[in-house]
Amino acid sequence: MAKTVIPQPFPELDVVDEQTISKIVKAQRTHLNIPISVASSLCGVSLQAFVNVESGAKGVTLISVLKILKGLGIKIKFEGLLNESEDL
Repeated sequence: MAKTVIPQPFPELDVVDEQTISKIVKAQRTHLNIPISVASSLCGVSLQAFVNVESGAKGVTLISVLKILKGLGIKIKFEGLLNESEDL
């Protein structure tokens, strides 16, 4: 019998680091009620890569993180970037 997926809380977004990203990924996956093995398949990454991202492990690839975020419907917004017309 499959394990029950228990929704996890979403973290505060003051600072985004590997631990925050891992909590966001786990919260989104659990709120969608998707087992980790199914989520990894849907996102096109290995189960180990998904586990590593969700646990906040060091050394995960950016492409794995981006595939997981996209697969779970999580969007990234960049703010505070200098554009060409701003003085440095």
